Amino acid sequence: MKYSIIVPCLNEEKSIEELLLSLIKQDHIEIIGEVIISDGMSSDRTRDIINSYIDIFSDLNIKLIIVDNINKTTPAGLNKAVEASSFSRIIRLDAHSKIDSDYISEIDAGFDRTNSDLVGPSIKYYNKQSFGAAVCAVINSKFGNGGTESRNGLERTGVKHAVMSCYDKGVWVDLGGYDENLKSNEDFDFDYRAYLKGYRISSLSRPIYYALARDSPLAFARQRFRYGYWKYKVVKKHPKSLQIRQFVPILYTSFFIMAIPVPFLLSILVIPILMVGCILKLQNKGVKILDILAALMINYHCWSLGFMWSALEEVKMLGKNSIKRGKI
Repeated sequence: MKYSIIVPCLNEEKSIEELLLSLIKQDHIEIIGEVIISDGMSSDRTRDIINSYIDIFSDLNIKLIIVDNINKTTPAGLNKAVEASSFSRIIRLDAHSKIDSDYISEIDAGFDRTNSDLVGPSIKYYNKQSFGAAVCAVINSKFGNGGTESRNGLERTGVKHAVMSCYDKGVWVDLGGYDENLKSNEDFDFDYRAYLKGYRISSLSRPIYYALARDSPLAFARQRFRYGYWKYKVVKKHPKSLQIRQFVPILYTSFFIMAIPVPFLLSILVIPILMVGCILKLQNKGVKILDILAALMINYHCWSLGFMWSALEEVKMLGKNSIKRGKI
């Protein structure tokens, strides 16, 4: 069984080479048939770097292909890459990541072991920068990721979502591809629709997918806000997909906002953050406590604010439509 590896990317000159090097170091490289990089018309050196590896991959009997993603969004890029693929099994990776040498062979073994239609790896975040290390401390912990299987090295079959899910191309065809109306959370939506159709999904304990964490408060805040914003769109589409662990930070942020004028109530809401920050500091020597506290606040609040902002936009739009129809 050979695999098509698909990678959406846009302006990833700082990280794309690390991923390409990870791929050529795979222990069972013979099962990689092609690597298709769907580029959102990068304006940096991303394409030059990819082109410099075409001959190297060719010597390994692997086609390295670039396809244009003029829409520049991740779901559009994924669909373009799958459309261009030649093999029946798809492995999805992102350009800002790296993988161990057993990644492809472990995914292949995971399909056989679990008898699943979709499988996904465990995920760990990495970054050696000061704030990036704090982000990793937060989102690699149950305090920051809610204890999901993929983020905590747990293997489970019958889940509703597997991070970086890999699948038979027939699943993609049956689902009609990734939803290009979503700018983020397209992966969860894809898996959840597969789950609703009765496909078997497994989150694997191995391999591990290493994702590059954001290394500045602003970049992390933007990412978390975007995730929350598009999560609401997915929840609107699939109301039953919202879980308690996702509702808790929304409530916490709501109470936090309301308590700002009341110092006593605000102090009560801050205490849990301080306690978790101290625990993570003890677990991650060398990481600054202030960076951890900032990463915790951003992780909870920016995601929740994005979710609530998206919901408010929906309410506002419904109000405008009602006025136009003369109902208000």
